[in-house]
Amino acid sequence: MKSVPPPSPFVSVQGRLIQVGWIEKHKGIYEALDVLQRVRQTVPAATLMLPSHFEGLPNAVLEAMAVGVPVVATRVGALPEILNENCGFLCEIGDTKGMADAVLKLLQDRSLRSHTARAARTRVLRDYDIELVWKQFANALDSARKATARGDA
Repeated sequence: MKSVPPPSPFVSVQGRLIQVGWIEKHKGIYEALDVLQRVRQTVPAATLMLPSHFEGLPNAVLEAMAVGVPVVATRVGALPEILNENCGFLCEIGDTKGMADAVLKLLQDRSLRSHTARAARTRVLRDYDIELVWKQFANALDSARKATARGDA
């Protein structure tokens, strides 16, 4: 049986929308960031829309923010924590009109889009930088180890 190559991560719809397809897990964040960077170069008004019903801490949102792509997402999981400080838009689950309105607002208002993208990039680099996250994780493990040694845990 002949193998079929995986679909390209870019699918143009009437030259106006770009759907980012499946990114293989083993290629990880570097391919995702490359895809987002190419989307941003191809479509200056690029926006990530994540209409999820369930999420934890979605890497796609952090990756979009890191390359300055504004995010419109549903209010689930850690998204309300991530998308604060004017760095994205949150809608309730099932609020398709609200999501569409937020995307249109970003597409129509270059200043808002630019401000949102800058705030998102600043936030993700400040609060979700890998070095910072590893230090916080190491500190939490060290605190747990010390508490266990003292018999507090």
